[in-house]
This record gives sequence, structure tokens and C-alpha cells, in this order.
Amino acid sequence: IDVSKNVMLTGLISAVITTLAIGATLLFLKTDLQFPTAVPWWAWFGGLAGAIYIVGFSFYATQIPLTTLLITTLAGQMGMSLLIDVLAKNPVGLRELSSALLIFLAMMILRK
Repeated sequence: IDVSKNVMLTGLISAVITTLAIGATLLFLKTDLQFPTAVPWWAWFGGLAGAIYIVGFSFYATQIPLTTLLITTLAGQMGMSLLIDVLAKNPVGLRELSSALLIFLAMMILRK
């Protein structure tokens, strides 16, 4: 099986390796593994978002240059982080805005 041609299989392998790495870390740190009951309903969408990201990244990694893919991912994460900070009323200053601008400029330079 040519894994590089099968996006879903690549995503599954990535998710399994990630799960094993997190499990090993939890065991190594002797973390109390109780099921979280006080988690808001929307918090469970993180896993779905992660799965979509892994599959999307696996697909686009064969379609566009990796530098473009990585800087676009970083720009999206930075933009969402700024939005969350603003909505949570955390201070967003010149340093944060300058960082976001530099990432956006790098994305513009790398695009075709």
C-alpha cells in the first residue's frame, strides 16, 4: 500500500501515532486518568477539528509547497488566537499585532 497516495490512511496513521504518544506521556507523568465530566459541550469539537486538520494537511501536502502550507496554517492559528484573545478581553498589543502582520506578509510572499 502506497500510504503517500491515500490521504485518509495517512490521517489515520498520524492520529494513531499521536494517540500513542499522548498515552505514553500520560503514563510517564503518572497523570490521573479520570474522565472529564465538567467540560463544556463545545470542547469536544477540538478532536473533530484536529482530525479535519490532519486529513486536510495530508491532502494539501501533496498539492502545494510545504512552506506555503505551513505558513498558511500558522497564519490561521495566529488569526484565531488573536480573535479568541479579543473575545476573551485579553490584552492584544503592538507585539501581538506585529507578529500577526509578519506572518501574514510571509504568507503573501510565499503564495504563487
